Amino acid sequence: MVAIDRRLWFVLCIALCMPLTESACSLVQTPEAPPDLRAHVERLVQQGKHAEAARGYAQLAENVPAEHDYFQLQSADQWIAAGNVPEAHREIAAVSPDARANLPILRALVAAELAYAENDGARAIRAAMLAELAQKHLQLLTDNIAKGDYSVHNPPVFDGHEIEGVGTHEAPRGTLSHWIVIKDSKIKNYQAVVPSTWNASPRDRSGAHGPYEASLLHTPLARPEEPLEVLRTIHSFDPCMACACHTFDPSGRQIAKVKVL
Repeated sequence: MVAIDRRLWFVLCIALCMPLTESACSLVQTPEAPPDLRAHVERLVQQGKHAEAARGYAQLAENVPAEHDYFQLQSADQWIAAGNVPEAHREIAAVSPDARANLPILRALVAAELAYAENDGARAIRAAMLAELAQKHLQLLTDNIAKGDYSVHNPPVFDGHEIEGVGTHEAPRGTLSHWIVIKDSKIKNYQAVVPSTWNASPRDRSGAHGPYEASLLHTPLARPEEPLEVLRTIHSFDPCMACACHTFDPSGRQIAKVKVL
């Protein structure tokens, strides 16, 4: 009985001392290191706390200069997810021009998301398509270099007879086409059919207004001597030419003349 009592007393002492020992150790234990900021921000993204994640990525952009553009774009992406388009614009504005070359896919995708958030679906789709094409072209270039193909262009070869060629492109301002005739390895004729010619046409043969003219009809001018509304409207067409703006009153008297190069 005595031996049993001693063993029980010993066990009881250990049981009572363990919490005290743990408490004492906690008083001298070194504090836990703060969590890694990047991992913390990634957890915020997973939790759907996009505004907090955007601020965290912005802080990472300041703390890690080598990855500044990457984190800036991630910050913009999170602001878009948070529904704060102005903040997203500010973050993208802080991205360096080098991001176009160093981070083309990420930059294009963030730009597409921003365009979509601004209800510009066409620009969003175009940015996403260009991002995919950039990735495809980069891979094609990499594959060619790996095969030992370092050529940068295909030199033209003409066999002496007359050759005709045409190239078309859907530019922001409309369909653009270039036409060429080559004879004896020299350009015989070259013609460009540009959308600005059509857009700037005042009237067609049936008397219908051209795009520029139609868009300016009944446009109110806050200050006729400074016709900014006219300039903004025409600039939205992205004309590939110099423009001049003349405003007249109903009697024909010139109010203002603005030349835009």
